[in-house]
Parts: sequence; structure tokens; C-alpha cells
Amino acid sequence: NLSFSFEPYWYGTAEFSVVALDDGGTERGGEDRSQPHTFAIVVLPVNQAPTFDLVSSTVTVLEGSGRASVVFAVNISDGFRDGDGDLHFVVRQVGSNSTDFYDASSA
Repeated sequence: NLSFSFEPYWYGTAEFSVVALDDGGTERGGEDRSQPHTFAIVVLPVNQAPTFDLVSSTVTVLEGSGRASVVFAVNISDGFRDGDGDLHFVVRQVGSNSTDFYDASSA
């Protein structure tokens, strides 16, 4: 049995060479080593969940200030190790019955 482990989130191909050895020695022309055989372990990438941190749990703007642009998320990861994933945020209002919170034509 062969046991192995890789670093977390590592993926790719690792190649190995293996030989069998016995304890018979090499006296009188003996051989104690097999021919080498090579094999590869292929670890396929898995999409990890995206992550981010909020700058604050509260964003404050002044009433009547118009359109606001604020940084609300930092340490953003798209879940792909190489950063090639497509990531966007979905923001939904919760905990209010107000339908006039924002102007949909400018959102």
C-alpha cells in the first residue's frame, strides 16, 4: 500500500520512480534491484467556495447624498487557486418592508 498526502488546495501532477529491493545481495552475479517503474499521481482541482471579509457590518451614508460608492468587501477570493474564476456579488435588502429604499433605474 502506498500512502501520501499533499498540501491543502494543491493540485497538479506528481511523478515518481519506484524500484523493488530484496536482501539477497549481489554476490555471484545476483541482482537485488528491479528495473525502475514510473507512475504519476494526478490531483484534479476542485472549485472552492468564494470567500470575503466585510470592512464593517454597517455602511453609513448621509440622507439625500445621492448615489454612493463604498468599499464593503476585502480579502476577496474567487475560490480558484490561480484567481481565474468569474466572481460577482449579489446584494439583497433584508429585514425591511420598504420598497422605496433605492431607485431601480440608477441601480
